[in-house]
Amino acid sequence: MALTIATVVCAYNESRLLPGCLYSLRAQTRPPDEILVVNNASTDETGEVARAVPGIRVIEEPAKAVAAALRSNVDVALTLYRSGSWAA
Repeated sequence: MALTIATVVCAYNESRLLPGCLYSLRAQTRPPDEILVVNNASTDETGEVARAVPGIRVIEEPAKAVAAALRSNVDVALTLYRSGSWAA
C-alpha cells in the first residue's frame, strides 16, 4: 500500500513569501502528493499567487468564517479559564 502525503499551508496575507514555500515543498526529495493552501481571508493576492504555482489547490476561507472561528476559539478559551487558572 502506497503512502499518500498531503501538505496543508494556512496563509493570511502571505503573497510575498508563499511562492518560496510552495516551490520548496514541490522540490523536496519526496514531494507531497497534494499541496493545499487555505487562504484565510487575505486582503492581498495570496490566493492568486498560490493558484499560479502548478499543482496547488486553493481553498478560499471567507472573512465571516474566519471571524466566527476566532470568536468560537475565544469562547472555548474563556470557558476553560476559570478563577484565574486553566481548567484541566
